[in-house]
Amino acid sequence: MTNGGATDIRVLLIYPSFDREEQYGDFADLVWKEIPLSLGFLAGYLRDKGVPVKIVDEQWGTLNEERIAQIVSDYQPHLVGLSTLTPVFYRALEVAGSSSKRTPTPRWSWGTYTPPSSLRNP
Repeated sequence: MTNGGATDIRVLLIYPSFDREEQYGDFADLVWKEIPLSLGFLAGYLRDKGVPVKIVDEQWGTLNEERIAQIVSDYQPHLVGLSTLTPVFYRALEVAGSSSKRTPTPRWSWGTYTPPSSLRNP
């Protein structure tokens, strides 16, 4: 599926939010919101290959189930990629669970450094 070097697929990348107070306790004030560089690098690579990419960064506001489903429905991605680093892992499960129930997205992909034993849904 190519069109002059560009593919006919769309990719949506999501960086889930997490509760800094819950994760870091007394050190929460020392943890800054950061740009999800890994998603930016991946998006840049895909765009260079002609793949349209949209990034949703929940650090600036957690989205409810309806809003996430609306974003997926409006963009109609062929692939949804979730960053699942340890602090955002459980929120990523929520995002994937609620979105996959509400919108028929063909493929989901997870990117993580999280140990495999934690990949079991709690």
